[in-house]
Amino acid sequence: MFAVPLRYDSPAVSRNVIDLMKNKDMVLVISTSSGKNHCEDEVKTCDAAMQNRIPIMTTLRGADAALRAIKSLQGSEVQARALQEYHY
Repeated sequence: MFAVPLRYDSPAVSRNVIDLMKNKDMVLVISTSSGKNHCEDEVKTCDAAMQNRIPIMTTLRGADAALRAIKSLQGSEVQARALQEYHY
C-alpha cells in the first residue's frame, strides 16, 4: 500500500481520482482542498468516496488521528465491549 499526492490542477485529474475510487484502487482519501475551485473539487471527491464506500478525511488533524488509530490496531485483534465494562 502506498500514498500518492494528487493536485486538482485540471478537470482531468478530478476525473482520474474518481476513476481510481470507482475501480477500488483507493482505500482511503485524505482531501485537504484549497485554491480557486476547492469547493467544487471537494464536493466531487466526497460524493465519489461516499458512493464507493471509501473513508475520507478532510482535515490534516482528522487524518492524523485516523492514521494513528489504524496503526495502533495493526497486528492486534479488535474486541467489542459494552460501555458498561469501562464504567462499572
